[in-house]
Amino acid sequence: MNHRQATWRSNTFRRKRKKSGEMVRITAQLIKVDDGYHFWSQTWDRKLDDIFAVQDEIALEIAGKLRGNLGHFFIEEQLVKQPTDNIEAYNLFLEGRHYVNQWNEKSGALAVECFEKAIELEPNFAEAYSGLSGCYAMMGALGIMQPNVVFPKARSFAEKALELNDQLASSHVALGAVSFWHDWDLRSTYSSLEKAIALNGNDSEARQLMAMALAVDGKMEESLKEIELALQIDPMVELNHFCHSMSLYRVKKIDESIDALDKALTINSYFMNGNIQKGFLLAYQGKFDEAFELFENIPVAPNKTIHFKGGSGVTHAMKGEEKNPWNTTMNCTRS
Repeated sequence: MNHRQATWRSNTFRRKRKKSGEMVRITAQLIKVDDGYHFWSQTWDRKLDDIFAVQDEIALEIAGKLRGNLGHFFIEEQLVKQPTDNIEAYNLFLEGRHYVNQWNEKSGALAVECFEKAIELEPNFAEAYSGLSGCYAMMGALGIMQPNVVFPKARSFAEKALELNDQLASSHVALGAVSFWHDWDLRSTYSSLEKAIALNGNDSEARQLMAMALAVDGKMEESLKEIELALQIDPMVELNHFCHSMSLYRVKKIDESIDALDKALTINSYFMNGNIQKGFLLAYQGKFDEAFELFENIPVAPNKTIHFKGGSGVTHAMKGEEKNPWNTTMNCTRS
């Protein structure tokens, strides 16, 4: 890491956006991480008729403020690359990405719908194809859809994204996700993710998946570094905190692992994987009553019964009260 990267990472932005009709208000704040000091903020009111020009205007102004405070560095004339001319398709793409990060069946279906509509509007929209690929890979990884059905789709859409734009980091991340979740081919996974990071070192999904691959490979120190980078890039994605929790668990830092899950659940209390993992960690610590209470109070979701009974069954087993925890789990299918 060079000095400039270290300087950037000692600060973070907080962004807010409010939309009213065709107008949008964007507020950005530059905050020093170590002491929370706010040393710059600004608000912009702009029309949404050319959101990419608005993004570029604001990005250039923020970069200029950073250069004034942190010292000289090169700023490109255009910081925001326009992925499509179709604003509606782009908004659908952003909505789809929001749903994908929630990692559950309902949000996965909504994400597919968003990406497919974006592609209908803009057939050459590479980002939408990579998003659709990543969504199918997520549903395959979670067992929401049959692997032999969903992963060929994920691979096909990743290859389409690469065909349209092989300089797009997310296209390589999408192919890497298939290599990781379906093929269990770490060499191919690393190859795809290294290409993605070379193209865009600030792609949090690339860093997140690299952290998972390194953890599976037993390289926990490197895994933690990657997921910490992902969190610095995008601290508002619950899956980044979840992956951080899993890496911390692997090195037996249980309290810190639970803290990471709490951050994920603060962002999205309905994040099912976060709730389940927290329950298991509480049981692992011997805090069985807290684990039972958590499973009983998981926010309402279509598959709450399965998660409640399954989590409770495993917790009973860890407590030594259930000879076969799967009896409790399997009973939920008969309820």
